[in-house]
Amino acid sequence: MRGYRILAILILLSATVVLTGAGRNPEGNAAVNYVDERNELVSLVFRLAGSRAYSEVTTEYQRSLNSAFNEFNGHPVIQYVHDLWAQEFWIGFDAVFAMAIHLEKAGDEFILLDNIDLLVEETAGMVRWTRENAPEFVRLLNDFYTDINFSEFFQRNTPYYLEQSARFADELYNNVNLAWFGQFGKNPDNMRVILSPSTSQNAYGRSVYCADTGDSIIYAGLFIADNYSRWHNFVAHEFAHSFSNPMAEVWYAENEEFRRLVDDTFLNSRRLSSSYSIEMIVAYEYLTRAHTILYMMENTNANLWRLLFEEKYLWGFPNIEKVYAMITNHTPMLHILVPLIIIILVLLIIVLPVFLIVRRLKRRKTRKMNMQASQ
Repeated sequence: MRGYRILAILILLSATVVLTGAGRNPEGNAAVNYVDERNELVSLVFRLAGSRAYSEVTTEYQRSLNSAFNEFNGHPVIQYVHDLWAQEFWIGFDAVFAMAIHLEKAGDEFILLDNIDLLVEETAGMVRWTRENAPEFVRLLNDFYTDINFSEFFQRNTPYYLEQSARFADELYNNVNLAWFGQFGKNPDNMRVILSPSTSQNAYGRSVYCADTGDSIIYAGLFIADNYSRWHNFVAHEFAHSFSNPMAEVWYAENEEFRRLVDDTFLNSRRLSSSYSIEMIVAYEYLTRAHTILYMMENTNANLWRLLFEEKYLWGFPNIEKVYAMITNHTPMLHILVPLIIIILVLLIIVLPVFLIVRRLKRRKTRKMNMQASQ
């Protein structure tokens, strides 16, 4: 972690910093902190509880978390998380992020939003937060917040958060076309990003109901990165979940071809079945990834064949091109091109050496004949 600025700089920044703001700053006339205290606090709880997605130790900041707070791994809120796991509540990954964005700060404590419907709804049939365990978790979370003096830690690390936030905006977020999502009924003014230095690899997309407008606020959670420009598709992906997931539920129920593609993937891909526990989550991912590819094609200089190839062969979604074709006028070709390319490469590997050998033998024969003729 980089050295902290002097106190005078902190005082100067405090006039312009939004400490837990996660919105866009297109004017560039104020420093925006995309790191959110709510998310860092809840993530810390699950780090100390041993959640795999929140236990990385690859950066100095993550090491500082462990060094400062490991002694509190027996706190009642940590034990409560273990109790929930023992009762088979599927609380981890995006459920942690969902809890964070359903909190608001009131004085020196956090309270749940009035409307927590999107927090307590089942996710693809999995029971996670409920109207009973969520308030109890928040009660214990507030004790934890006070006991470990987390507000001091968060304030002390503000310069680091601002540095990462500025790079994120410059390298990536200012180039994200939020207006593109309007065609799917999403208001760009209701789209937010939260950066989390607690994690180095996980990204999430969840929403909350907005009591003032009756609309939903869509959050994309992104990890800290050395080069944010490489992760444009991740931000688009997490925003795309907001409309792709409901669409996937309808399609899986009503579209036989889509359901067949999803079921085939779930049954035959060990890699995906180990990461996504039920078919509906695979359905979510298929449509979200297809829409992400569409976004990248219409808003960046991305190469379609590369995107499709990566999703099919690197990320393990063998039917991605067929799903992409369902939302575009694309004609699936990858299943033909890839085998053809492989055949060409194999032929080159076999034929080229033979050709070179034959040519070399002919040259030797020609030289020998020329030598004999000169004698």
